Amino acid sequence: MTSVVLNDLQRQIAARRAVLVVGSGVSVAATNNAPAASWMGLLRHGVDRCVELDGQLAGDWRDRALADVSSGRLDDLVAGASKVRRSLLRQSEWPRWLEDTIGTLRATRFELIDAIGSLNAPILTTNYDDLLERRLHRHPITWMDKSDQIAFARVESCETILHLHGFWRQPDTVILDGGDYERILGAQLAQAGLRTLGEAWSLVFIGCGDGLADPNFEQFLDWMAVVLKGARHRHFRLERKADVERRQQWHNERGHHVRVVPYGDSYDELPAFIESLRSPGLEGAKADPNLTVPSLEDVLPLARPSLSAGEYSRLQQKGREAVARLSALARQLGWESIGVHSEEISHVLEQELYRVAITGRSRAGKSSLVNALVGRSICPVERVITTAIPIIIGPGEKESATIKYQPNGRPPLIFDGPISADMLAPYADQRHNRGNEKRVDCIEVRLGHQVLDLGVEYVDIPGFDDPSGRIWSATQETIGEAHALVLVLDVSSYESGGLTIDNATREVLERARDRECPVLVVCNKADKLSRADQEEAKLYVLESFDRFRLRTALVHGPFFMSTREVLEARARSGPVPRPFSTFEAALWERLWNTEAVGLRRLFRVFDALRVADEEVDALIAARRAKGRERERLLAAFARCQQDKARILETCRHNFHSLRQRTAALIEVRRGEHFHAIAEYIESLPAGSRVPLVSESVQALQERLIVACRSIIENVTPSVTTLREGAEKAVARTLSEFREEAGLSAQARHARATLGALGNWSEAVVLPDSGDGERMLKVTAAGGGAGLAVFFALANPVGLLAAAGVGFGVSVLVDVLTDRADSSATLRARIEEHANAAFTSFKQSVDAGIESFGRELAKQVHQRMRPFLNDMERRLETMREPTADEQRWHAEMRETTADALRVLEEVLGSSRAVSTLHPPTVV
Repeated sequence: MTSVVLNDLQRQIAARRAVLVVGSGVSVAATNNAPAASWMGLLRHGVDRCVELDGQLAGDWRDRALADVSSGRLDDLVAGASKVRRSLLRQSEWPRWLEDTIGTLRATRFELIDAIGSLNAPILTTNYDDLLERRLHRHPITWMDKSDQIAFARVESCETILHLHGFWRQPDTVILDGGDYERILGAQLAQAGLRTLGEAWSLVFIGCGDGLADPNFEQFLDWMAVVLKGARHRHFRLERKADVERRQQWHNERGHHVRVVPYGDSYDELPAFIESLRSPGLEGAKADPNLTVPSLEDVLPLARPSLSAGEYSRLQQKGREAVARLSALARQLGWESIGVHSEEISHVLEQELYRVAITGRSRAGKSSLVNALVGRSICPVERVITTAIPIIIGPGEKESATIKYQPNGRPPLIFDGPISADMLAPYADQRHNRGNEKRVDCIEVRLGHQVLDLGVEYVDIPGFDDPSGRIWSATQETIGEAHALVLVLDVSSYESGGLTIDNATREVLERARDRECPVLVVCNKADKLSRADQEEAKLYVLESFDRFRLRTALVHGPFFMSTREVLEARARSGPVPRPFSTFEAALWERLWNTEAVGLRRLFRVFDALRVADEEVDALIAARRAKGRERERLLAAFARCQQDKARILETCRHNFHSLRQRTAALIEVRRGEHFHAIAEYIESLPAGSRVPLVSESVQALQERLIVACRSIIENVTPSVTTLREGAEKAVARTLSEFREEAGLSAQARHARATLGALGNWSEAVVLPDSGDGERMLKVTAAGGGAGLAVFFALANPVGLLAAAGVGFGVSVLVDVLTDRADSSATLRARIEEHANAAFTSFKQSVDAGIESFGRELAKQVHQRMRPFLNDMERRLETMREPTADEQRWHAEMRETTADALRVLEEVLGSSRAVSTLHPPTVV
């Protein structure tokens, strides 16, 4: 190895351009060669466990399985893993075995893990264990955690560790045998994330050994060999000197962009070598789970607008004025297309703000957390008195509070600011309003607050364990309407056994999970626990989420903090504690990456207003066109009609092709499942009782469900791509036609303004919490000029998932056919059940894709028809616009221009350029 390669590796780590890929060698070293830490040792234990559970496997089956897992050949290892996994699943022992092996691993040597953590780099691992998490205090995510996986692929933080081959606490995610590798190879999001890392970052393989030849990584490395051919991009692999030549030859023969770096003669030299890779600025640094790693955009100079308090309400008001003028113009002129625009924009403009509900049991600290988030005492806080009704805190130009009573009650009571907790207490807390006897519906507080001005509301709600029926009903309704939940847990009683995830908490979380509402968990009053107790409590919370199948709802956390300490720090104007600032950053990172946040919607409203203004310009120009100008517009109109027909035909063709591809994929999965059935039958011990059909179907049910789910995950991105392609084609066609019809100077200026502000949301500065400047990054902000913003189509993920619900994966078997007299009969019955399930699934998914295609074609037609119809009528009746029409149009243009001036002023002001520089690529 040359010094050039080593210097390049050090530069990539110093520039935070490296992602560490940790293999089983690290676990083996950390556990001092524990057998279960290696794949081969784990499989040998699995063979012994299978024989222990079923003595009939002690003969030939055991000999064949041990030969497979001991040969050292990858194909044999995978075959042995299949035998172990099938036997454990058949006996319902799979989760227990993972817990008894991987779950019991504990590190006894920490040098290597500490060295890895000292690099402060994102970590991806193929290990199933949690040794890294326990030592580095990071949060595990898996290839099935979609939102977290996307965030990891963007390398947004070092808070998580991605378990690419699964995590033992989530048995469904573990990749062990050939069927499992097929699952992950077919998981489009997992493969896309890995490829994104391979293209944009330098991977550093540590302790991976022969694991890089497994089906998943070998395919990934081979893919990189093609995609990066001729590029100067490098990845790195750390190996002993004795292994360098052999490993490098293997990569070179396959064209991989991997350089093997020697770290010394023995494994014991690896920790010191890793620590030597740190730049001087990292000398002495410890692993920081809260560190944010820059994404691709972070290393480029960016203008960063900063929002001022009250700007959201100001923008919303300007939008309402422009929409009102647009609606009046539509009525006055009788133009269908403008009327459609005004209705659509009005609907989006009046949608509720992005609502974050702070929920939990009574006296957990919900109100204190809300006060900490807004930076002042708004919600009443008492030691024993709890909140009686929801308090909704949102943005406003002027500070005020409105006490809203239940229907048929008193009229609203309005207070001007400044608003305080004492002012709201008579209506909000149980001491003054026990059981909500005053029949208050809610309290709405409006603040000129920089964070709320992003278009978000905080809702402080009563505890969901409140015995009052009235209060419980209000709490349930508020939780059901929330866009995101923050669950507050009181962990102060953990040491005495008082921390539990009870039925009420489970019910709230299950509802959030079922409607895909993101959840963040705050463990409050953590100052009452020691550091060790906090770690144990964190594991307890995560294990509870896993046990109750709630992990998919959890997007961040748990965050251990003391809201009391935060409020005290606020009171003395000091920096807030690090745990709270970490939580606040994670919350806003989550919110800011959703298109539903209020400010993003407002930007789309203004873009739609710009489109409507252009259409008015084009329609008026068409009405007065004469001679050659008229002929030119008629030709442009004909081309637009042809483009519309071409878009519709493309939609039909693409969805027909997708249906064919999906049908073919289902048949492939059907064949794979029938092969799995055959393997299952072969694994049954000779001479033993033939299992019931229902037992066998149950044993294979998980594989069948995973196969069907993988098909939906494979098809969904294609449906999304087709929808986005149609949206862009429609927007481009109409934009070109409007331009040919003639845009006024003002319309061109508006187009340029929206285009220049198109990336505003990628770099909004959020308020400092006393912990230094934190900037949220968004890699794919919506709202660019020229993009259609009102394609009201169903979410393809939900649509296809709903279609798949009826695919008939059921273990119900007729009692008359539940017994089979031979293995051949058993196999035939299982295949009959699986065939029916796949056929039903195929019909459901095909109907879902066909329905989505029809709906997309309908939306294309509805989006283009009003403007084209209006244009056709204008071209048929040539005349000069009347004085009233010109005056109405001028008023509309003036209002729109004024609104755009405010938008430009708000989003284009206070610019400061980042000081980060791009890394040097060697």
